[in-house]
Amino acid sequence: MNQFDTHEHRFYTRMNQFDTHEHRFYTRMNQFDTHEYRFNTRMNQFGTREYRFNTRMNQFDTHEHCFNTRMNQFNTHEHCFYAQKKFKIQTLSPKPKS
Repeated sequence: MNQFDTHEHRFYTRMNQFDTHEHRFYTRMNQFDTHEYRFNTRMNQFGTREYRFNTRMNQFDTHEHCFNTRMNQFNTHEHCFYAQKKFKIQTLSPKPKS
């Protein structure tokens, strides 16, 4: 609930710094560093290896899920936060009076 553990980084860290493979999102936002392209190339072509920068900016795509999905559902590998929260609400709610 507090840490939203993922493979290598806690969700809290991801939320604040938007950590990616090698560079934090904060660094990427300021310097737009990539492996093969300079900031100028990125700004003009919005090129990344697999996704356009525009897509990254809007969806914050990561390996398998877009950041937008993570933001809304807090999806992890096996369970999404939304389903977990819904399940907890259902299990903790009092039984209806008959």
